[in-house]
Amino acid sequence: MKYLHVIILLILFTFLFTNCDKDDDDLVLSCTPEYILNSSFEDSEPGLSTIPEGWDNCGDTLQSPTDLFQNDLENQFMVTNIAEEGQQYVGMVVRPNGTKECLFQTLRTPLNPGDYQIFISYAKPINYTSIAEVNSEYIILDFNEPIALEIIGVNNNNEEQVLLTTPPNESTDWTEPSFNINITETINEIKLQPTYIGSDFYAGGILIDYFRIGEN
Repeated sequence: MKYLHVIILLILFTFLFTNCDKDDDDLVLSCTPEYILNSSFEDSEPGLSTIPEGWDNCGDTLQSPTDLFQNDLENQFMVTNIAEEGQQYVGMVVRPNGTKECLFQTLRTPLNPGDYQIFISYAKPINYTSIAEVNSEYIILDFNEPIALEIIGVNNNNEEQVLLTTPPNESTDWTEPSFNINITETINEIKLQPTYIGSDFYAGGILIDYFRIGEN
């Protein structure tokens, strides 16, 4: 009986500090520390120019921040994709004037040097209609051209390193890859920043259903 309390505490510790996801291909349960808060963007009220809870804006302060969409909830940008995990997803754009939206999060547990995996689900918007500044004029554009997403690590000295650049979001279906990365110095913040394909500026958009980091 005296060991029962120890067993219960161990179970509670595992539940509180571990994120477990089932791998449908291998039918195994993979448990990784939860480095990212609100990784599926569910813990916030949806809305345009809305920063998900647990995240902060790192985009141009003179431009609008990211958007948070919910399944079947109409919005003036006419974004209609349906989230596969939960009910919500974040939308980010790059603009013809060279500005980019950006989210960052101070990690609940720093990433120490070592091997990690990044799990992400992203898609191209079916529609993403908004106003853009082009040649000092404001016009209506559809921000649904393919772009890539940079995963940027920030160390104690506020120095940035691109840890990963995803392939372009060519499909309006959710793409759910995992990427292996190696970190050589302690990372305290993570940035998600969309980026152009090529050197030209244009109206592009990306939708993110979830973003997680796990130990490899």
